[in-house]
Amino acid sequence: MNHRSIKLRELIDSDKRFAGSQKAFSDRVGLTVGQVNQWLSGHRNMKDTSAREIEKKLGYEAGWFEVMQESSINTNKLISKKADNNLSDIEVEVIDIFRKLPNDEERSLAIETMRLRVNAISNGRSHTPARKKA
Repeated sequence: MNHRSIKLRELIDSDKRFAGSQKAFSDRVGLTVGQVNQWLSGHRNMKDTSAREIEKKLGYEAGWFEVMQESSINTNKLISKKADNNLSDIEVEVIDIFRKLPNDEERSLAIETMRLRVNAISNGRSHTPARKKA
């Protein structure tokens, strides 16, 4: 997954117009869901012309896809202020594991895997095996 795929995923998930829906995004910018899915999955890379067209259609400044910004969640602050943020031990553990991943590609894959799992659980398709007691 490249930086444009990461930005696209963040855009689709965070913009209220799309609410996480590839279809809503695709309809808004005049693309097929298949094309958007290929970009998000990393099967194809978004070309410069496509990035500029999307930016223009959404009213973003040209080059928006090229600017990588620090995550809005500062994990150091979250962990150091665990009590203030009401984080559980498991949430802190997830953040700690995430921070140990070696690069953005691995982090993106982990996020996508968690997102798919949460969606499956939310849609009642969870087939979680019973956990063994320690």
